[in-house]
Amino acid sequence: MITTLLCLAFFTSLAATAQINIAYQEAPRQITTSANNNEVLKRFSSIIAATTISCDDSCKTNYVPYLQLIAFLQDHYPLLHKQLDRKIINNYSLLYKWEGTDTSLSPNLLISHYDVVPVEQHAIHKWLCEPFAGVVDTAFIWGRGTIDAKF
Repeated sequence: MITTLLCLAFFTSLAATAQINIAYQEAPRQITTSANNNEVLKRFSSIIAATTISCDDSCKTNYVPYLQLIAFLQDHYPLLHKQLDRKIINNYSLLYKWEGTDTSLSPNLLISHYDVVPVEQHAIHKWLCEPFAGVVDTAFIWGRGTIDAKF
């Protein structure tokens, strides 16, 4: 049976729109009340704020934030977890399978990630917002991983 696999990708479209304005180095703009109350943006901001930092030496990686983010996804996306089959691979990699009903269609594979590389301390002053703040303004979501499909 042809299936659709989702690998941490149910937010890929959000991640594609979230970006840091590097070219102009603009500071975050005041958000409106309606944007501030947007539950989708709040959840996405929380995901960006997760300090899921992956180190070259895996012994230096703190895996607690990974487990916290997995629990966050479970708690905040219950329908997704009810409808899709989730497998956890090697304790931290999530594989979601969304079984299709039309076997004449080709499968889709969506891929994303939720780890980020460490912030280089010598470059921290270049960040207009804290890397893991998940700041939402009128135009952007600011944070580590927003321009390379962290979810």
